[in-house]
Amino acid sequence: MNSPFNPMQYVHQLEEAGVPSEQAEVHAGALVKVLDNYAQLQKVKEAVTAAIAASEVQLRVEIAGVEVRLRAEIAEAEARLQTMIAEAEARLRTKIAEAESRLRTALAELEARVNARFEKLEARVNVRFEKLEARVNTRFEKLEARVNTRFEKVEAWIDTRFEKLEARIDTRFEKLEAEIKRMRLSNAIIIALAIAILAQGYFR
Repeated sequence: MNSPFNPMQYVHQLEEAGVPSEQAEVHAGALVKVLDNYAQLQKVKEAVTAAIAASEVQLRVEIAGVEVRLRAEIAEAEARLQTMIAEAEARLRTKIAEAESRLRTALAELEARVNARFEKLEARVNVRFEKLEARVNTRFEKLEARVNTRFEKVEAWIDTRFEKLEARIDTRFEKLEAEIKRMRLSNAIIIALAIAILAQGYFR
């Protein structure tokens, strides 16, 4: 690693200040290691920051994809429901028209018999309406249950991904903070040693 710190020059300065050559070389070597460790920590910090940013971008892309798929599925479900309602309405209109035609024909033949048949037809129509309404209600309930289940699964998946990401980020920052504290302590010790050595050389 290239560093603006020149250990040989530093050794020479210590020797000129009266520090023994071996001690000066040991002290210079220690400072070089501290500076190298600090540079490596800076690289680790940059790598962690880049990884976190990449994870956030990936997660946003995945959430957007899920949202698009859900919107498409909801739109398809709504279209199918509209088609089913239109078909049921057409069938009902046809059956009502047929019933009205039969009633008019029967009324022309004999009013009393038409009244009796009308009552029977009305009863059958009511039964069929009740059955149709029951089927439609059942299908709506099933569809609503499926949609609610899908939304709950997606929400749970998103919550889990965010919790994992937050946990990883917190862990990495804790490790980084601990490393920075150790580095600061080492720097303080080295600076204190340097001051002590310089003071020792000065007062000799």
